[in-house]
Amino acid sequence: AGTLPFLLIGIVAALVTGRMITNGLRNRTVVLVGGGLAALGGASTFLHNSGSPYLTLLPALLLIGYGATMASIPYGGLIVRSASGKMAPFYGPITSSRTTIGQIAYAAGLALSTVMVDGLAKGGVTNRLVDAGVPPARTGAALDTLGVYMRTGKDPSTSLAGQALQLGKESYAASFKITMVTV
Repeated sequence: AGTLPFLLIGIVAALVTGRMITNGLRNRTVVLVGGGLAALGGASTFLHNSGSPYLTLLPALLLIGYGATMASIPYGGLIVRSASGKMAPFYGPITSSRTTIGQIAYAAGLALSTVMVDGLAKGGVTNRLVDAGVPPARTGAALDTLGVYMRTGKDPSTSLAGQALQLGKESYAASFKITMVTV
């Protein structure tokens, strides 16, 4: 439900952008303005932190949703136009390629971001444990307690486990932020 404004503003953006293109707005302008709005929305996410209320994230969601949708509309038109003339018999496969390309990009982005968050979090926990003074011989045991917590959800019973869990949370949050900015 938290991303519903992002989705709804995308519908509005598609309708408004389609009308603007029909009335003569150039595709280049649409892509530049849409990309700029999405970038501005992405940059405004830096104003939000884990302690901020949801409403501080709302402007970013709206800008990203509107801008990303706006910038993608000319691409859809390009695909449809390419399915005319000699290519008309292949209208279905050509127009569905937009969805296929989008699904491939989504899958690649999901895989990349998952690997990034996982790799950064694991390395971050280990580094944070060492920085916190946990001896290397105990680092493995601390990481094991994190695994137990992730599988069972049971709160840690030792101070080392509690420390590992706290550092794990910090590391995960940091790796998620890095991944969201990068991807």
